[in-house]
This record gives sequence, structure tokens and C-alpha cells, in this order.
Amino acid sequence: MVISRSGGHAVVSADAADEFGFHLPPLDKEMEQRIASRFRAAVIRLTNPLDLGDIFDIDYYAEIVALALAREDVDGVVFNQVFQAGLEHEATVQLVRRIDELVREHNKPVALVLFARDEAVKEVSAGVGIPVFSEPLEAVRALDRSRQRHLFRAAAAAPSESLPELPVIKPETAGLFRAGLEEAARRDGFLFLDQALELLAAYGLPVAPFQLVRDRFELREAAREIGFPLVLKVVAEGLSHKSDQGGVLTGISDRRVLDDVGDLLFERFAAAPGFCGVLVQKEVEIETEVIAGARRDPSFGPLFLLGLGGIYAEIFKDFALEPGPLDRKRVENMIGRLRGGRILTGARGRSGVEMGALFRVMAGLEALMRDFPEITEVEINPLACGPTGAGVVVDGRVIVGPAGIGN
Repeated sequence: MVISRSGGHAVVSADAADEFGFHLPPLDKEMEQRIASRFRAAVIRLTNPLDLGDIFDIDYYAEIVALALAREDVDGVVFNQVFQAGLEHEATVQLVRRIDELVREHNKPVALVLFARDEAVKEVSAGVGIPVFSEPLEAVRALDRSRQRHLFRAAAAAPSESLPELPVIKPETAGLFRAGLEEAARRDGFLFLDQALELLAAYGLPVAPFQLVRDRFELREAAREIGFPLVLKVVAEGLSHKSDQGGVLTGISDRRVLDDVGDLLFERFAAAPGFCGVLVQKEVEIETEVIAGARRDPSFGPLFLLGLGGIYAEIFKDFALEPGPLDRKRVENMIGRLRGGRILTGARGRSGVEMGALFRVMAGLEALMRDFPEITEVEINPLACGPTGAGVVVDGRVIVGPAGIGN
């Protein structure tokens, strides 16, 4: 619940709550009637967020906070208090101390936002155990972090099923991949795209069919074998962000379109240093894009990432991190911490993401980081989920050595 002495701060707090995915339940009749009895005029609508602008009894504000915390459908409160440093100093001191007591009594957080001179805020909040903020957005962000911590601890304590078992990599196959990783470390730290996709596929991840071709003639043959529609991607040293540099062609729907544009990538990039060829890949129908990955942290070991993929990963940065080892509950908890988590679980007629597919992907990432300690980072973006919710890997990168740290 948002409670505010100022209507403007109430609106700002409500917007911040919506941004972080909090729900603001409406006031029940009993609470509405008790507060309305203290209003001097019926000019402010009683809602959540609650504007106390018509009540000038600061002592009564603590009773309103107590009513809010006592509700089963309220897990926390944002309270905005604007006060005059001299005239309302002592009343605000008593209010803050009473709110501090209510937090302990109800075992629920109150994010307290105080608006006054810095010296007055320090004096009023001295000696209390709850945090004090200077703006509503920071208060709501703190509640979000508290919620994430609660979800993390609950998931860690709850019994859960293991992630799916994956194919066992033969020693000779692992040796070939290790040789490719050593070569990448000597080069720029990145596996070539075809190598990265082969490595992911070897660990049971569902990779869209692909072939690497070296010239225009192989291009037509690969297209015939894979089948339309197709995507063409340049594979070259130092070209990790292919789309930004014009290295990707999508929507190759038939042989005629392939004949019209298929040679463009060879014309643009074949003469460039480090050119390896063009990846011909089956184009899949995408309804939801997911980013999944792992990074080797020097303190925590492998950290695993899950969130909204495609361009949304860069624009919204809506992702969750989780240290290993993973299990099904912890992967589900990662989705629960996302602001866009409802997109992945299914909303407004969209199928969402098949959880079994996510479990297999995260299991594969965990096995990769375990089997190849030289890998510092793996990123799948996007894991393309179609109308059925099943995921297909269409792009990814694997980094070894120092190049992956902090990238």
C-alpha cells in the first residue's frame, strides 16, 4: 500500500510500484470508513495510493499504517511524509518511532520517505531501525530488492526436482571442442558461431538446423538440404554483433529470394580479414524471445542468467541472476523475479515458454560451465519460442579466457 501526505508523491509512488510489478489492492470498506471519518471534506477519493492531504493529524497517520500492515493482502507499505522542520518536528519523530515499532510487530517492511531539510530528516530518523529514503522511486526499488531476497531464500530452502539429464559427451568429442576453445583463446576469445552452435547442440540444446558454407555454390546446396525459410549470417573473426554490421539477412522465403540476395553477404564480407563463411540456418517462427546464459564469477563461480531476449535484453535489462547449482524451483524463481515474467509464463492469449525447454537449456548451460572451466561466458540470445512455447536456439556466443570477464 502507498500512503502519502502529498497527492503528487502518491502518484509517483504508484507509478514506481507498477514499474516494479507490485499490486496495489483497493481499500476495504472498514478501512475506507475509518479513514473517511477523519477527513474534513469529501474532496479526496479514498484509494490505494492513499492521499492523506485532508488529514492534518500526524499522530493518526501511524494508525493508518497499522491498518494497512494488518491486512493479509498487503505485504509492505511505502509511506511519504512531508513535514515542516520546526512546527511538525516532534510529531514526526513520534510517527517515525511508531512506524519502526509496527514493522517489528507485523514483520512487514515499511519504506519511509521523508521530505524536509537534510538536517531535519537526520534528526527525525535517528535511532530507528528502518531505512529512510529521499524519493519514492528509491523506496520502491528497495522493496523490490527485499522481495527478490525473500524469493531467493524461499526457493533455496524449498525441495525441488533436479534439472533434466543431458547426453554424455564422448571424450574424443570433448577434445575437439577443447581444441576449438584453445584456438579461440589465442584469437579473440570468441568461438565462431558455427562452433558455438555445435557445442550447444552437443549438450542437448535444441539448435535450429544450420550449415556453414564457404562460397555461393555451397549456399544453394545448403538451402536445398535445410529447406526454406532461411536466415543467412556472416561468420568472421571479430564479428560478434552481426546484425549491427549488416551481417544478417532474414526472410529468405524461397529460391527466387535466395538468388536475388544470397550473394550479398559474400560481396560485403568475403574480402574482409578473418572471413570464415556464411551460416545458413532454418528460420523459425518466434512469438517470445528469451535470453539465457552463464558467466564465471571469480567469487561465486558460475552465475546463470534468464530474461527477456532479443533487443529487449539490451533495452529493458529485465533479467535475473542465480548462482549454481540449479534445480527446477530455482529456474522458476528466476522467472518469478522478472518484471516481464508473465510474458514468459503466458499472458493475453500468448502461449508463454515451455518450462521443459527452459529446464533443458539451463541444464545444458550448467553442464557446459562444469565441463569446460576455460569458458568464462555463454549467451543464448535469442532462445526463440514459437506458438507452442517450445524453445529453439538460433544464436549464441561462447567466450573463453579474459575476453569474457566483464564483457
